[in-house]
Amino acid sequence: MATIGKNVVIGRSFVYDNNDRECNWLIATDPHGTQMTSFITQLNPFCELYVAKVGNGRADFTEDAVVQVSASVSTLSVRAESMVIGY
Repeated sequence: MATIGKNVVIGRSFVYDNNDRECNWLIATDPHGTQMTSFITQLNPFCELYVAKVGNGRADFTEDAVVQVSASVSTLSVRAESMVIGY
């Protein structure tokens, strides 16, 4: 996260462990989201990132997870240019 950390405004996890504790959004189990944000910050080093962890793997990437994240993002007072949802 060293290269994208300065661009992260806030992060949130929508993933919970077996004890109903929120999993840390900083810990990626799959590199896809980090790779995409790295490309984005290379193209626009001044962009602001709002990170949402929606799963621990590809099987967790469901329509319900996307709806939950989208609803949460809509409460932010920011204009989203694009949304990359990773797992």
